[in-house]
Formats: sequence, structure tokens, C-alpha cells
Amino acid sequence: MGKLYLIGGSEVPGPGQKEVPSKKNLEFNPERMEWVILPRLGTARMQHCVQSLFGMVYAIGGVDDLGKVVSSVECYSILNRKWFYVNPMFTARKAASAGVLKGKLLVAGGIGESNVIPSIVPVLNCVELFDPRTNSWTKLNNLRFPRCYTNIVNVQGRIYICGGATRSFNCKNSVLNSVSSIDMYEAKTDHWSLVTNMVVPRHSAGAAVIGDRIYILGGMSSPNNLLLQSVECYDTVRGVWLTNIQDIPFPARWIHCVTMESRRMDEYLVKSAER
Repeated sequence: MGKLYLIGGSEVPGPGQKEVPSKKNLEFNPERMEWVILPRLGTARMQHCVQSLFGMVYAIGGVDDLGKVVSSVECYSILNRKWFYVNPMFTARKAASAGVLKGKLLVAGGIGESNVIPSIVPVLNCVELFDPRTNSWTKLNNLRFPRCYTNIVNVQGRIYICGGATRSFNCKNSVLNSVSSIDMYEAKTDHWSLVTNMVVPRHSAGAAVIGDRIYILGGMSSPNNLLLQSVECYDTVRGVWLTNIQDIPFPARWIHCVTMESRRMDEYLVKSAER
């Protein structure tokens, strides 16, 4: 049975204080039903990506304790119980999304560090792919447009990027607006293309895959900053949206979701009953 990892994030701020990135990490053992404190990150980080690959846990980008958007990437060896830095990304980013594509880490979009106008931070369209075998990053073709606070999922070997927010330069204050598009990456041609659009534009949502279907839960929809509790489900094989999906019980954003195959769940329940 696998384990659950909680990596970084923000410390609980005091009254009137800003959030502070954390170096703390925890591991949850479902067999013992207990949390274990892990070695700390080398760089405190929040608004980062976390992804697992080949028995390693990667902490990607984010904001450090100086408030700087970073490009650094740390890798935790579950076997050796140690953190070490791998080569950094080409682009510093926070609020990005990460996924796994054919044994490599794919990181897309996010928000970069502003070096020109501090009050307007750039939303990114750049995409990078990390090969753990060579400890190297490769630049891929850009997203169709800049987007942050998105969700990346892998459906039967295909990468989809769902929703998110992009900056509207038609507005005087250049606010972030939610988007509804779901794009797919074609590895053979290194190309992103529009697949479909959600009914409700949303960012900071949750996303998970069951079989050939993508489930997108809650999130926020701007420009009205509406917290959502609706759930949308897209069937990637038939190319249709399923209707009458029950809402989650309450509005929520910044959701993270996982799914478990029923076969594995049955095996776990049988083992638990035998104890």
C-alpha cells in the first residue's frame, strides 16, 4: 500500500500577518494510521506543485520565504529519506500545474516573477518537461494562451489542462479572469489544441480521472469571484459532457482530488478485514 505526502505549504499566520512558506513535510502511513515527520525542504515553498514519479516526490517552484517566485525543484527519495535539488526549471513559477507524461514531469503555466511592473505579475504560457534519467528540462511548445491555477490530468496517456485563469489586458486593473477551455497536448506534434469548454469557467478547482472521464469540482469563477460547488464531467472517448452530476455539498476552492481503482480498494478492504 502506498503512502500520502504533505509537502510544504504555508504556516498559520498570526492576526494581521501574511502567510509564511513552510519547509515542513509529513508522511501518512495508512496501515499504521499515523503521520511521520519527514526531513525539511531545503527551500520553504507555498503555491508550488507536488508530483510523484519512480518512487520520488518532487516539490516544484512556488514562493519562498523571501516572497520570491522560484525555479528550484527538490526531490525526496523515499528509499533514502533525503531531499536533494535537481536542475531548476527554465522559468520561475508559482500557481502552475504538473502531471506525468511517459515517465517524465510536465509543468505548465503559472505565475512568474515580475521584473517590470511589480503590481502586475505575468501569467505564463510556457511548458517544460523534466526527465529524471538525465536530470534535464526540455522546453515544449507553449500553451494556447497564458493560464494559472489550472488542473492537469492524464487520461489513458494523454495530458489535458483544464480551466484556470488568465489575465485580461482589456481591463484597466488587468484582473485575472477564469477560463472554461480544456486543452489536450499531442506529444507527437508537440501541440496544444482546444478539446472542449466547461459550462462554467473556473480556476482553483479540483480535478480527477476515473476511467476515461475527467471530473472537475468546485473552484472559483471570476469576474464575480463566485465560489462554486458544481461538478462537471467530460467523457474523453465519446467527446460529451455528462449531465445531472450531483454538486459537492458545499462551495470550495483550492481542492485537491485523488481516485482509487475499485480493484485496489477491494484488496485493501479484504486485507483490513483479515487483521
